[in-house]
Amino acid sequence: MNLAPPSQYDFLPRFYRLAIVNVLSNIMVPLSGLSSVAFLGHLTEIHSLAGVALGSIL
Repeated sequence: MNLAPPSQYDFLPRFYRLAIVNVLSNIMVPLSGLSSVAFLGHLTEIHSLAGVALGSIL
C-alpha cells in the first residue's frame, strides 16, 4: 500500500482535465440556447420563441 502523499505533478493533469470539461460545459449551455432561438426565430408565432429565450436565461 502506498501511503505517500500525491505530488503536485500528479494533481495538475487531473485538475486540467476536469477544468477543460467544465469550461466546455459552460460554453455549450449558451450555444444550445442560441441554436434554439435561431431555429424558433423562423416560426410565425412569437410565443415559442419567448419561452425558449426565457428558459435559456434561467
